[in-house]
Amino acid sequence: MSWLERAIDDPAPAAHAGYSGLHIAPEVDAALKSGAVVHSAAGLWSPPGYKPSDLMRSRGNSWDATIMVNGDVWRHRPRPTFVNWHAGGPAQNVPLCGFETEGTGPWTAAQKASLVRVLTETWAYFGWQRFVKAAPTDKTQDGIRQAILAAGKGCAYEHNWLDYTSCPGGRDDWGWLVPAAKAALEEEMTPAELFAQLKKDKDFASYLTLIEQLRRAQGTLEAQLGAHVGDAAKHAGGGVSEERVAEIIRELVAD
Repeated sequence: MSWLERAIDDPAPAAHAGYSGLHIAPEVDAALKSGAVVHSAAGLWSPPGYKPSDLMRSRGNSWDATIMVNGDVWRHRPRPTFVNWHAGGPAQNVPLCGFETEGTGPWTAAQKASLVRVLTETWAYFGWQRFVKAAPTDKTQDGIRQAILAAGKGCAYEHNWLDYTSCPGGRDDWGWLVPAAKAALEEEMTPAELFAQLKKDKDFASYLTLIEQLRRAQGTLEAQLGAHVGDAAKHAGGGVSEERVAEIIRELVAD
C-alpha cells in the first residue's frame, strides 16, 4: 500500500532504525504499530542546504516524516513501519510513528492541513478507524509499554508524555487536531467501516437496539392486524370497513 506519495523524499539514515542489541529489526510488521507522536523541531530548515535528514545524522535520531511551515511534507521512510529513534526507548519507538513539525510558534494553516493529511494516510495505511488523544505515561519502559497497549490502536501522543523532554513545547493544538483528524478519517471510511465504528459508541448502540425493537414490534403488529382483518373479513363476507380497521388498531395499541 502506498503512503505519502505526494511528499518530498529525504531518506533518513538507514542505520538509524531498530535495536540490534535487542534483536529488534529496523522495520517491523504493521501489526506492531499502534499510533504516532507529534513532535516540534523547535527550529527551521533551509533545504536543499540543510534538510531534516542532516539533523538526523548529526543528532543520531530519525523519524518518519516532517511537516514544514509552508505545508510541504518530507518523507524519510518509504513506509511507516520502521522503528525510528524519535521518542525515547524501544517501548515507544517500536509501536509509534514519529512526525516532526517545523518551526517554534503555533502550527501554520498550511501545516495543519498537511498534518491532517499525513495522519489520515498513516491511519489508513494501518487500517486504524479512530483517532484518540492519548495521555501521559509514567515514562518508564514497562509503564510506557503497558500504557500504549491499554490505549489501543489509533492513539496520538506528545513526546513529553513518553520521555523527559520539553518537546513539543506547547505547540500541539489538540483542541483543533482531534476533531479535524476525526472528521478526515470519517470522510476516508467506507460506509461499512463508518457503521462499524459508530456501533462502538454506547449511545449509538442503544439507538440501534431501539430501532431493532421497533422493527420487531412493527412486525408483530402487522401480523396481529393481518389476523384480525382476515377474521373480520370472513364474518363480513369479505369486506372490512375502514372504521373496523381503525377499531382493531386501537385495540392492539391498548393491549
